[in-house]
Amino acid sequence: MTKQRNYIYLLIFTLLFFSLKWITTFFFEFNENLLTKIIFDTSDIHYYPVVLNISKLNFFPSFLQNLSSEKILQFPPAAIIIHSFFYKLFGIYSFIMLEFLFKFFLIYVLFKILTKLEIDHNLALVATFVIFLVTPTLNIFDEFYDIKYISLLRNLFEGNFGFRFPRPLVTEPFLFLTLFLLIDFRKKISEKINYKYFFSLSILLGFLLNSFFYFFLIIITEIVIIYILHFRKNFFLSIKRNLDKIFLLFLLILITTLPFLFQVYYGEKDYGIRLGFVEPNIAQRIILAKYFIFGLIRPAVLLLIFFCLLLKIYSSKKNTLDIFFYFFISSILTTLVFILFSPKIISLHHLINIIIFGGVLYILLCLLNFVNNQIKFDNKFCFIIATISIISFFSNQTIILNKQQRNQFNQVVNFMRNNNYDHTSLKLYTNSIKVQNLWLLLGNEYLVSSDSFSNSLTNKEIEDLMINALKGDLNFSEIDFKKMLNLKNGARNDFLMLFFGYRYQANSFYTHDKLKHYEIDNQEIIKKTSPFRNQMQIISEKEKKRLMTKFKIHQYKKNLGADILVLDNTNYYLINKNKKFKLKFENKNYKIYEKI
Repeated sequence: MTKQRNYIYLLIFTLLFFSLKWITTFFFEFNENLLTKIIFDTSDIHYYPVVLNISKLNFFPSFLQNLSSEKILQFPPAAIIIHSFFYKLFGIYSFIMLEFLFKFFLIYVLFKILTKLEIDHNLALVATFVIFLVTPTLNIFDEFYDIKYISLLRNLFEGNFGFRFPRPLVTEPFLFLTLFLLIDFRKKISEKINYKYFFSLSILLGFLLNSFFYFFLIIITEIVIIYILHFRKNFFLSIKRNLDKIFLLFLLILITTLPFLFQVYYGEKDYGIRLGFVEPNIAQRIILAKYFIFGLIRPAVLLLIFFCLLLKIYSSKKNTLDIFFYFFISSILTTLVFILFSPKIISLHHLINIIIFGGVLYILLCLLNFVNNQIKFDNKFCFIIATISIISFFSNQTIILNKQQRNQFNQVVNFMRNNNYDHTSLKLYTNSIKVQNLWLLLGNEYLVSSDSFSNSLTNKEIEDLMINALKGDLNFSEIDFKKMLNLKNGARNDFLMLFFGYRYQANSFYTHDKLKHYEIDNQEIIKKTSPFRNQMQIISEKEKKRLMTKFKIHQYKKNLGADILVLDNTNYYLINKNKKFKLKFENKNYKIYEKI
């Protein structure tokens, strides 16, 4: 009965916590369209076009009727397949439904882990509530105080317990469910074969591989470490005795890797470049490995490792808490092995973030174990913490609510609905991710320039479409195009990133062109940029010249041209100079043109 009551508490907390996110927008923006709420209050909308295409079983998205993709999208399928299925059934309501379901799933799994670690049920409830209290509270502090470590801690919690789609919203519940199963791994590997357990573990590993492969690599490393340490005295004998279990697990994992391998073989290679894949040589691997090792001996990281080792030695629950210590150690080992031996490298900052998260998670669990042995909490205290969490979240929602931007965008939504810009065969050009998603969620299919992560076109085809739209639809001159190529947010060109993602990533490890082809100022920035940071996008002077030449000789292709232009002035100011397009709508942030 107590167990059922606790689950009811978790469900009520999730409902209240989750509902406030949407009640806030309805309370402050009562007349706002639901599409506006979906686009502003769910994240990350960059990947919604992929969800929509997979819901139609379209694995070759080009967003144009007259241009076909020859290879499939290389986006991790498990991360979006559930959303695609629900979207097919429930439309835009599915984004709200799944946000709630995944949040409850995560809260439920976290509670199960804590009780598995023999944490008192009331304390487990309190700890679960506190996890979701931390992010909004830190966000409120960060709004008023510029303190580096508050911002870092907020990003750490938001990056692992937040609402961002698909990570952590989809991936994290499955990661923690896998860790929950691993608590019993030593027991299950020593007993008579349990098909349900090994089948469940392999399915979860397959999900991690096909959604966020870093977790898969770390968990595999952790399984190997646990097995070796558990059977260290009779290692080879244990392999012989457990050969059936090892073979079964290996076979099931191999089966779950098939979608991943299929994508690697049949996927568009240029899409991988836009994701940030790099093929390093031996010298580059050594540089990365040295940088990583030196990073481990920085004071903050050394302190994290020291505390984890100290807690490991003195932990009173070694068998259960060890799983989380080995997760931390495995993340460090996996990063080093990945750098040295992976054929391709991508977004190493993810692995660094997992290392930090793994260490902090282990310390927090050890601290919770200590509190569990010292203090007992009653239901009243649980209620107080839950209430504070909900109030904090509500306060945070009111702070981050940008009424002006929402109002301007909502006017665009209402204009499109009132003028029947839904389920059309018209082709849209826009420089706004929000408008791009709005267009597709209204049931339209065609975009003359889609987001870099949404289509499976080649880089050449994307260049052609970009130039065709700017030169033919907006009537850009060579001077206008040159200005676009030189746009900077710091050193980063956000306009080109919209089309090419991480193709032009630039740091001390990798550049698209040789360093000498970049501006002198940019060369210095590149040299000082961490090799683990791929978000810095800088285009070389050589590449600018190539694109300028392509722009000069390009002949407009009418069949790939736009019928509708929606220009967002808040991103980068685009001016329509084409008199063949008539202004139909205008507000402070947006202009909508239709071809005459």
